[in-house]
Amino acid sequence: MTVPEEPLTHPYVVLRPSQRRKLIRYTKWTWIVYVVGTALLLTGIFNAIDIRLVLGMWHSHPIINEIARVTEKPGLRSIVYPFTLGAGIWLAIRRRDMHPPITAVWTLIMTNGATGFMKIITFRPTPREDPGHPEFFNTQWIGIGAYPSGHTANLGAAAALGIMAMFASRVKWRYLGTTVIGALCVVVAVSSWARDTHWVSDLIFGYVIGAACAMTTSLMTADLSIHWRHPSYMGSTRMLIFAGVGITAGSFAIFAENSFLSHSNTSIIIMIGFAYVTWKQRKQRKQRSSNDQ
Repeated sequence: MTVPEEPLTHPYVVLRPSQRRKLIRYTKWTWIVYVVGTALLLTGIFNAIDIRLVLGMWHSHPIINEIARVTEKPGLRSIVYPFTLGAGIWLAIRRRDMHPPITAVWTLIMTNGATGFMKIITFRPTPREDPGHPEFFNTQWIGIGAYPSGHTANLGAAAALGIMAMFASRVKWRYLGTTVIGALCVVVAVSSWARDTHWVSDLIFGYVIGAACAMTTSLMTADLSIHWRHPSYMGSTRMLIFAGVGITAGSFAIFAENSFLSHSNTSIIIMIGFAYVTWKQRKQRKQRSSNDQ
């Protein structure tokens, strides 16, 4: 392992204690909103609202349907994944810090796993398939459930990462970038709503779980040591691991719609491994801190 002679001068992003507490608070409340909202949906309390908000325009207004089909595409995994990974790699080159692409990879994997798991267990049909029955566990319909929306979950995760990255950079980009991201999120949600591909609650809580996954993985990767973040310190073993993760992430992007890599079970297994590595890193960091004292 080679160690650079010069001290590190790159713009390293490190969470201050106050920032960490704030992010933990936001993450906790986002998960609470998701869990409580899902519980309320499970009881059927929002079913009447979901039914009333079904537009039914996709068969009566084919032109609107075609326009919305195009404008909802930014939520597709085949678009979100490459763009998010590309932005992470660009930030890594700019900052000489592997943290952005590592966080991007694990955010996408966690979002895919969490969203797919909920789709599998809820058995919720889309408004197109059964416009009068938004209930969970619909035994009359078999297939991948509609809850939560994968489009909004993917975009919500990427949007949360983008906003956090902008707030860690120059002030002038924060509000403009946040406005652009917010507008894109609205367009995708409205497009999916217009096409009746999801109930409104699917779209809302898709954004919630996507943002929650992004903030959770950001907290997890914030504890990675410099030996995992700076190329000069990584060494051959860590570089090989990072290359493997990069290849896996690239495969996610290339085969996002039709590969075993897109299956939730695959993402869940990968996330278990990542959680173990993160836990081990945190344990080692605490041991070093106690030894220094």
